[in-house]
Amino acid sequence: MEPHAILAAGIRVLGLLFLYHGLLAVPRLVTASMKLATKFQFEPLFTSFLACAWPLLLAVWFLRGAPGLMGFVDKREK
Repeated sequence: MEPHAILAAGIRVLGLLFLYHGLLAVPRLVTASMKLATKFQFEPLFTSFLACAWPLLLAVWFLRGAPGLMGFVDKREK
């Protein structure tokens, strides 16, 4: 296996870890949305959304192969 393929596989594994971390926050987001529906509390919904959204966004970027990172590390990537 060449170094480029090993790096690409490592980046995708990192994407899976971020996906797992983001999906762990989904039950907390559902609970916070129920609090919004019953008690009109926006702060738990906002913090839960942030805890869920940023790992999922990074997971999508890493699972797509992190084009900006791969282009910086390996000059063969266009």
